[in-house]
Amino acid sequence: ELEDIGLQLCSKEPIYVGKVPIYPIPLQTIARIGYKKYSAEIRYLCLTPIDIHAMTGEDISEIGVYRYLVQDAIKDPKIMEIMMFWFSQITHSPITFSAKKMCFTGNSFVISKENFDDIQAIIKMRNGLQDPCEEDENPDNDAARRVLQRRKEERMKRRKAKSTDEDGSAITLADLVSILASGHGMLMDTVMEY
Repeated sequence: ELEDIGLQLCSKEPIYVGKVPIYPIPLQTIARIGYKKYSAEIRYLCLTPIDIHAMTGEDISEIGVYRYLVQDAIKDPKIMEIMMFWFSQITHSPITFSAKKMCFTGNSFVISKENFDDIQAIIKMRNGLQDPCEEDENPDNDAARRVLQRRKEERMKRRKAKSTDEDGSAITLADLVSILASGHGMLMDTVMEY
């Protein structure tokens, strides 16, 4: 299954959690919205109980992340707008919210407390937010091991680049797109579609 997820993460095809499709967010969309806004809002959808405790001091173990986020969204219409926008971007479906049922509904699927943790895990992987130590470190074959090793090395390079960003000399997303396009003989527009 790890090999399947790894391949699915590289494609434009959705990864399904039950009936909920989770598509990658194209670089064109990120460029249009702005990287900082995209990053902050996706990270918000991917908060963990530890993150929430660190930010608020609240222990949400009784209610869980989904209920915490939904309660926050009910109190603040801007947060609700953010959640509905990103769920629609990720699922390629119009989204509505039912306060009575405490769920988001799209075309023939529901995002609720029951499936949110799995959806959140795929969103994290799709957007590079999953910590490498969360991954299965013992894949079944050599090809999967090499893919995981390459992904780990790239994450380490990104972390190193981020840490040197204070003087503005770090590699940006635009730099990475340019490097990928020239390295693979692709047009930048083609890379931006992914």
